[in-house]
Amino acid sequence: MNLKRCIFSSVLILFVFTSLSYTQEPTPDFSDGNKWSAGLGFEYFKSTMSWDEDSLVSPLKSYLMTFHISYEILDGLYLGGIIGYASSDYESLTFRDLPISLIMDKGAIGGMLFGGEAVFTFYETDTFDFSILGQYIYYNGGQKQWDIPELTVDGTATGKPKWSRVTLGVSFRYLATEPFLPYLNIAYSSLSGTFSMEESIQTLKRTEKKKISAIGNFMIGLGGIYDLSDSLSLLLEADLTPYSGGDNYESGVDFGALLRIMYSF
Repeated sequence: MNLKRCIFSSVLILFVFTSLSYTQEPTPDFSDGNKWSAGLGFEYFKSTMSWDEDSLVSPLKSYLMTFHISYEILDGLYLGGIIGYASSDYESLTFRDLPISLIMDKGAIGGMLFGGEAVFTFYETDTFDFSILGQYIYYNGGQKQWDIPELTVDGTATGKPKWSRVTLGVSFRYLATEPFLPYLNIAYSSLSGTFSMEESIQTLKRTEKKKISAIGNFMIGLGGIYDLSDSLSLLLEADLTPYSGGDNYESGVDFGALLRIMYSF
């Protein structure tokens, strides 16, 4: 009987001790932190475009207002969507195959845009990190109509632009200066599209379509991210895209700027 009591007492003490030890463990934190981020972006870029089989060039100036949303699907891997509005100005674009030749004067054409982007941070220390960046944007401009001057009859010209931009590169970010984090981007960027111009003079109608593409593809971006709070951040970036000269144009540098306000949750 004494042996049974000793065994029972030992088991009871072990059970009580184990239970007390378990209840004193801190509550596990299953929170993964902020996975979603959303925000507004404002972008300007000037891109020198070639046309007429790369023999002539003219500038494309675009202003973009975008809404971004992204989600961290894996540790360090963010995928996101983009939707917004863009206004593009095709200055000096010339149409010679129409009944009456036309030259685009200054005048922006607005339209919707959409796309996607991805960021993958593949190496990180306490001081810096490296990431791979990718982005695709498609702009579908609306139609814009002009009256053809110096005609004795009614005549109009209707323009319809489209372009797409693909960017793929790497980013180096310095982490030791929080809450401000400067970064450097080096990327390949390809911008191409079409501009269709339809000329209508009474019953005569003819359409000319220009294929255009940016002559500069190597882009360098310098910017910084400032954390206004744990959830709100501000991004500023300036981009330079150099391009080499051709038979009918000199070398130069195109410029772009980006502002983005992001909220993480």
